Amino acid sequence: MGNSSGKQQQSSTPVLDALREHGEKFADDFTIVQVNEAYQAERGPRGEGLIHEAALHHDQSLEVLLLRLDNINVNAIDGDGHPPLWYAMKARSESNFSTLVRYGAHFSTTPLPPQTAAYNKDEIAQEVKGQPYNYEKLEIPLDDEGYVFSFPSDHPPSEIKQFFDRHGVVVIRDVITSEDADATVDEVWTHLERSHPELKRNEPWTWNNWASLARIGILGNMPILYPQCVRNRQSPRVYDAFRSVFGKEDLIMSCERIGMMRPTRNVRVKQNEEPRDVPEWKTLSEWLHWDMNPWTGLNSTAFFGPGQYAENNAHKILKTQGILALVDCRSDDGGFHTVPGFNRHLAGWANNNMDVKPTSETPLQTSYQVPEADPMRHDIQRMPIRKGSLLIWDSRMPHGSFPNDSERFRVVQYMKMADAQDPAFLPWAVDGILPSQDEGFTLSNLGAKLFGLEKW
Repeated sequence: MGNSSGKQQQSSTPVLDALREHGEKFADDFTIVQVNEAYQAERGPRGEGLIHEAALHHDQSLEVLLLRLDNINVNAIDGDGHPPLWYAMKARSESNFSTLVRYGAHFSTTPLPPQTAAYNKDEIAQEVKGQPYNYEKLEIPLDDEGYVFSFPSDHPPSEIKQFFDRHGVVVIRDVITSEDADATVDEVWTHLERSHPELKRNEPWTWNNWASLARIGILGNMPILYPQCVRNRQSPRVYDAFRSVFGKEDLIMSCERIGMMRPTRNVRVKQNEEPRDVPEWKTLSEWLHWDMNPWTGLNSTAFFGPGQYAENNAHKILKTQGILALVDCRSDDGGFHTVPGFNRHLAGWANNNMDVKPTSETPLQTSYQVPEADPMRHDIQRMPIRKGSLLIWDSRMPHGSFPNDSERFRVVQYMKMADAQDPAFLPWAVDGILPSQDEGFTLSNLGAKLFGLEKW
């Protein structure tokens, strides 16, 4: 990615000015195809369309107007070979990025493969039907410093996999160096200060102006693809950890977000006042959910390209998620929690809880909250992890986060890998989205395969 930041000045052409002034009436009178062709003619040989213009220049009102029209292509490729989402990433525009994704945008410069079969949200997975529910509480021990049990990065893969299969979660420590973790945190602050100019890392009284999704401890909805962030994703030790739990080599890596919780104790929230506690900055305390449909097995494909929905079944093919700790995440700093071992019981739980399956769910819904009265909530375990550690969990695990109750930041990098042969997922990265060599990033041979730019 380039270094562009901030809101770029909107272009002004007769077609754009007329569209902005008269909106859908103008588009209806001339058809959006004619309007788009006229705009491209005005712009010259680059061939950018209206939707590319909206993405590049943070023009969300124009973007939303265009996306409501039947004959606009949210994945149109312009004369430079780029789809609109590429421009939203270049402009570091979270609002435009999120809007485009909501309407089905992706990075691919080739059309996504057609669906070979229809997905039915009411068709219960075979792995669920008749499955008994025999859940028993399982705990993971803590070490002498209060961190959850972890393996060294060079531990035998078979033992890591055995632990993962039983507990549904595993921690591998020292997958990146302390220096690389610090460099990543610096990039996170750079991103925050660029996307929110009023926010300053060393001025806590500016931290009220925080990124979206603060209530769940996530920094917005857009991937953060700065050089060190991406180097972490192609780290051989990170890859080895995921390879251990999958038991195979050919994997692909997601391109996604950062998690960051503000401190809530002893914070100088006003420049000329004494520090105080800030409970209003705390994230949700009882957040426990799945990023999959427990009944059908449909798993989220967020930050991958969507593959075949009808073949997307986390009960059948392993799906994983993970966080890389960029600072020490102690038990009072906020962090990840889950119900150990539940990966082996989700199918039985789903079969035993047909009565709580939502009736108003969307066709491709993949976010489900654990019912508030479910007894599994009594067995939630917090997972404190050390800086440089990678925590991987099976997507069948109910999971969430607990709030920060300390004077320190909690910072993690979300990352997940998928089986490259899993029909549910496609790689998301394309040339030009990853950082350039001018920014100090070099794509490794391993990275090229993990990001789907080369075949295994």
